[in-house]
Amino acid sequence: MRDLESTNGTRVNDEKVTEVLLQDRDRLQFGQIPFRYEGAVPRAALALPQAGSGFQMELGVEEGIPENFRNLSPIKGKGESGSPIWILALGGLVAVLGLAFYVFRMLFTT
Repeated sequence: MRDLESTNGTRVNDEKVTEVLLQDRDRLQFGQIPFRYEGAVPRAALALPQAGSGFQMELGVEEGIPENFRNLSPIKGKGESGSPIWILALGGLVAVLGLAFYVFRMLFTT
């Protein structure tokens, strides 16, 4: 697999890579989207844990984002830019002024 100079990069097993040979059950991440690669030749199956033994989940799996992941995109994400309300207010003001100008012109130019 090869990363073609993407904005956010490509990660395999939580490490940023440019080119790598994938193995069965490798964890891939393109931007913020996680995937798991399943190869044609599976790895040896792992034994199930003993009943009553503790189980520890991998870090970052529940959120889908590894701890050391940084978003390098130049495009701002949610909540990082100003609110678009001022654009709507400006558009409304322009519409009201345009309507007032039209009405004023119709009343006093006859």
